[in-house]
Amino acid sequence: AELYAEKTIGTYLRKRYDIVAIFAKTGDDRDRDVMIHYINIALHLLSSRINPNQIPEIRENAYQAAMAWLKSIAKGDISPDLPLLPVEEQINSIV
Repeated sequence: AELYAEKTIGTYLRKRYDIVAIFAKTGDDRDRDVMIHYINIALHLLSSRINPNQIPEIRENAYQAAMAWLKSIAKGDISPDLPLLPVEEQINSIV
């Protein structure tokens, strides 16, 4: 579930953000929003594996919020304070 959450987040952030640096941080150095959404994506996956037909509403809502946050970042609507890739490495950079 953890690897799935990390890969899901990476899918949306890797065009502009340094995914390796983001996930290498530990403790209080980790970004709070990334960690909240990481946990919610992982818990949603675990819930869906336990009983795919009865995912708790709170898990579904938290997952949908995480995905909306990631999509907003990918579109450039919001810019979290995360380590950026060097400009020459950014893909389709939004400037």
